[in-house]
Amino acid sequence: MTRTVEIRSYTLKPNSGHAFERLFREQAEPMVRAYGMDVVAFGQSKHDADCWYLIRAFDSLAHLNKFEDEFYGSPE
Repeated sequence: MTRTVEIRSYTLKPNSGHAFERLFREQAEPMVRAYGMDVVAFGQSKHDADCWYLIRAFDSLAHLNKFEDEFYGSPE
């Protein structure tokens, strides 16, 4: 099966990575998983402590678009 993979990168303010990780793990990740999103990987860059990444997989580009429309249009 062919899947669509989205790779997001985040450049944070210096020394804010631990707070960002905590918010993602405690709030954002459970919320997006409840919507059926496949979180492939999340973490801190090996080369820059202020850079983080999120890799998500979807069944198709249409699935990604549907997810984003529903999720970002929701009260959450």
